Amino acid sequence: MKHFNPAGFLAAILTAAVMLAMPFVPECRAQNAKQLETKALTALRGEFGDQVKIKFNKATNKASFVRIGSDAAGRLTERKAAGALPADEAADFFKTRGALFGVRDFDRELSQLKPIRDGLGETHLSFAQTYKGVPVFGAILRTHFNQAGELRSVNGLFV
Repeated sequence: MKHFNPAGFLAAILTAAVMLAMPFVPECRAQNAKQLETKALTALRGEFGDQVKIKFNKATNKASFVRIGSDAAGRLTERKAAGALPADEAADFFKTRGALFGVRDFDRELSQLKPIRDGLGETHLSFAQTYKGVPVFGAILRTHFNQAGELRSVNGLFV
């Protein structure tokens, strides 16, 4: 007669649980991404109402353009620390509201390109999407700051 082996039984239960849960992992990630996107959208619309304009890419169902009107007070980021650089403010936007574009992990998925300052004194920062360190062709998000250094619009494609 065999004796009951609690360690073997526990290992079998854990293996079965993992195998049963595996099909749902991508679904859970998708639900979490959708929740983050909804949270970001709700926050922007709550803060700016009709002053925020958002266009969605029909192919990705993600934002392709977000802008607040020139007469709207504030910036697209949740907050700006004293002395924060435009790159810091852009990073804050992508970390807190980047889900609108599909960004999940700013530090891993975006790489800053050369900043541009135009003739009007406005700053434009571009971020190339990367996947496992490899640039994604054509996937660039651009942030646009007014003369006062406020992030007013973001546009581009994130795959």
